[in-house]
Formats: sequence, C-alpha cells, structure tokens
Amino acid sequence: MARFFSRKDPAKNYLNKAIIGLGAGLVKSQKILNLSFGPQGAMDILSIWIGQELAKELLAQKKIKVGISDQDLISKLLDEIQLAEDLTFENVEGKSSVTIQNCLICPKKVGGYDLDGDTACPVGGILMGALTYVKGESPSLPNINLKPGELCKISLDVSP
Repeated sequence: MARFFSRKDPAKNYLNKAIIGLGAGLVKSQKILNLSFGPQGAMDILSIWIGQELAKELLAQKKIKVGISDQDLISKLLDEIQLAEDLTFENVEGKSSVTIQNCLICPKKVGGYDLDGDTACPVGGILMGALTYVKGESPSLPNINLKPGELCKISLDVSP
C-alpha cells in the first residue's frame, strides 16, 4: 500500500478555491441550470462563484485589499491565476469591456473541446464574481455578451 502526503502551500490555493466555488455555484444555481440555458449561461453563473472564492483567497493572502480598483483587481487576477497572456479592460460609466488575447483557460481553444458552436468561457464570470465580492455586492446573473474569435470580447455590467 502506498501512502502519499502533501503539505498545504497557501500560495497554491487557487485551484482549491476554484473547485470550492464551482461546487457552491452548482448547489446555489441548480434551479436555474437547465438545457435551455446553454453552456455559456451555465458557465457564467458557475464561474461567478469561482471568482468569489478566488477573491476571498487573494484577500486572505493580503494580495489585494477591499476597495481595490477594478483595474488593479483584474491585473492581480492575471498575475496570480494566469487567466490570459493579454487582457485589456475598459470601464466607462459602469459598463466594462474586456478583450482577451491568448486565453489560457478557454475550453474550446486551449482545452480543444468541441462545443457544437457554443461557448463556455469562464473569464467573464470569474471577473464578475471577484469584482462583486470585493465590492461587497451580492452576485447576480451577469450580462456577459461573449463574441469569440481570435480576440474574445466580453461585455460586463459592473454598475451598482
């Protein structure tokens, strides 16, 4: 019998937190997840919970503080979690636009999954979950309008 031991490294809790958020999202959103909702709608909801757990971990590690700007939070997420190699964030009157180039977590482009013409991008939900958690707001279904291509463009409504 082989026995394996692992030491907990607090600097590597991101995957753990992502899975915790996914589990919480599944439980909390089970009533609205159905076939008509589609893979992107389901991913939007579930990835919000992932984003919240990641924000909690960043706060616990004191890598961010409550009151951090949206732009600084997204920058820290990129540094710590490596969502993409290149991400542009613009915010005009609470309407945010995110453009992603060279995404590192795309189920379709990176993972190679055939989604039958659909998308299942977790980036918008992760960003929305993290942003709302740090602001102390309750998560709500985001208005994520993903237009995939060589550059993926996501519209987020982060107004209060």
